[in-house]
Amino acid sequence: MATITASDVVNSIKAIAGTIDFASLGPYRMLDKSYLQHYLSAILNWDFRLLNLTGATHPVQLHPEWPTYEEQTHLEYGRYERRIEDEEKSGYWPADQGTTGIIDFAIGDYERPQIGIELTMEYGWAHERIVYDFLKLMDSRNPFRAGISYNVLLRPAGFVDRVDEPQHLLDNMNRAVEDASTRLGTRICDNERRLVFVFTETDEDARRRHWHYDQHLKTFVKGLPNT
Repeated sequence: MATITASDVVNSIKAIAGTIDFASLGPYRMLDKSYLQHYLSAILNWDFRLLNLTGATHPVQLHPEWPTYEEQTHLEYGRYERRIEDEEKSGYWPADQGTTGIIDFAIGDYERPQIGIELTMEYGWAHERIVYDFLKLMDSRNPFRAGISYNVLLRPAGFVDRVDEPQHLLDNMNRAVEDASTRLGTRICDNERRLVFVFTETDEDARRRHWHYDQHLKTFVKGLPNT
């Protein structure tokens, strides 16, 4: 079994980001994050053989929908609660006695995985969903050495034809990190944890533009990350 690192995961995500072409699939309105989840997991398992159900030749290292808290398996990491501010606004916050947070994929030992991965694929900006993903990956109570988030924005009608639209998206991305940080407070992870947050915006003509979070500058910048 090959050893997988956070950089390996990021390289697989960069390969998807550089080639994604949803319009060529024909009917595509059914696309959501579950397709992205299965696609990425297939790539990772093909390259690194992380998932095995046919004998104890090597341990299972890829864990879908990994719970941050679970009594059955004695997982005692982050817990979260939903707070409702008004009829139109609610969000998840860290809590001492809340419910589990589900991570799309965790890689490593089930009891203490080293890599957490969250994914979204949306037709528009889904602020609260992205904030919650960031919050779980940045929560110091969770055991990850690296938190990776890949987010795809599908634009069937093309990119928004406004000069300030890229800056508007950039502002939303930075606000998502800020909101997650504010909710975590003292529970936020330190710089020992590698955070790789990537966004790809793509349209029917397979035009693509990308942003990633610069952990040193603490802001999103244009382009895909180096690995």
